[in-house]
Amino acid sequence: MTTTEATITNADPPFNDPENSDLILRSSDNVDFYVHKSNLAGVSPVFRDMFEVGQGMQILHDTIPVVQLSEDGNGLYKFLMWCDLSLDPAQTPLTIDDIAFILSISDKYMMNGVASHVGILLHQYIEKEPLMVYALAYHGRNSWGNEAMRAAAWQMLKFGKLRFTPSTLKALKGLPATALSHLIRYQEVCGAAAQPLVADMTWLKGTFPAPWAYGRKLKVDCTCPFGFYRDDWVYICPWWLHLMKRIGDALFESPCVETLLVCASKDHPAKVSGVNLTDEISCNACKIGMDTSAVSEGMLKFQAELAGMVEQVTRQVSLDIDP
Repeated sequence: MTTTEATITNADPPFNDPENSDLILRSSDNVDFYVHKSNLAGVSPVFRDMFEVGQGMQILHDTIPVVQLSEDGNGLYKFLMWCDLSLDPAQTPLTIDDIAFILSISDKYMMNGVASHVGILLHQYIEKEPLMVYALAYHGRNSWGNEAMRAAAWQMLKFGKLRFTPSTLKALKGLPATALSHLIRYQEVCGAAAQPLVADMTWLKGTFPAPWAYGRKLKVDCTCPFGFYRDDWVYICPWWLHLMKRIGDALFESPCVETLLVCASKDHPAKVSGVNLTDEISCNACKIGMDTSAVSEGMLKFQAELAGMVEQVTRQVSLDIDP
C-alpha cells in the first residue's frame, strides 16, 4: 500500500459499501464513493460513454475500478445523493452554494434530469438571493429555469437598479452578457410601467380619505405656486404634487411595493416614502391646521391601492430569455 492509498478514506453511508457496488468515484481529497455504474450511466451520457470505452478506469482498488474526479468529497456526496432514485436527497439540506455546485457538475456530466430536480430548490432562495438564482437558473432556461428566472427578476425590483459590486459580480460569474442585458432592460421597462400610475390624476378622485384635497373656500389664502383646482370646488395641495414626483422617481429606480413604505406616529409628522410631509409644505395656509393623523390614514390607504397596481403592472412585463 502506497502513502497515497493510506490517506484514502471511505465516504459516509450510503456510499461506503464495497460489497454492493461496481465502481469507485474518488474525490480530489481522496474520499472513495462506492456506487453503481448503471445508476450513473442512466443519468449521464458522459459516464455511459466512459464505461463503454473504459476510459479513466485503469486504476483498481480491491478489484473495483476507480475513477478520479476533480470535485471534493463534501460536494460529491451531496451531488451523488441526487443521482440514485432509491435515495432520499431531502435528508441533506442544500445551501444555494451547494445547489450551484451540483448544477455545475450536472452541466459537466450532462445530467439534465438531476439539474431539473435540484433546480427546483432555487425557488426557496428567490427572496434572499434573487440575482444568484437568476444567474443559476439561466443554465436551465430552456426547461426548468424559465420560471425561476422570471420570479428572480421580479424580486430584484425591490433592490433597485443593478449595480456592479464585488458581491453582484460574484453572483453573475459565468452569465452571458445577453442575459445580463435582458435583466437590465426588464428593470427599466418595469420602472417606466409604474410612471403612468403616479401621473394619473384619477387618483385625486379616490374613495379613500384624501388629505391632499381641500374645499375651495378653505384654500382661498393659499399662495402655493403649484397648487391647482381639480374642479370648481376641490383644491389640490402642492405637497401632494411634490410627493408624487418623488414617488415617481423612486418607483423608476425600484418599482415595487417596498418603495411605497409609509410610516407615521403620534409624535412625528407623517412620512410617506421617507418624505416628511410638513417639509414639503411651503405655504403657511397649507401648514395651519394640517391633521397629520388624517394625512397618515389617507396615505396608508392610498399606498395600499397604489402598491397593488404597481405589482399588477410589473407582473405584466415580460422578461426576454435567450433561446
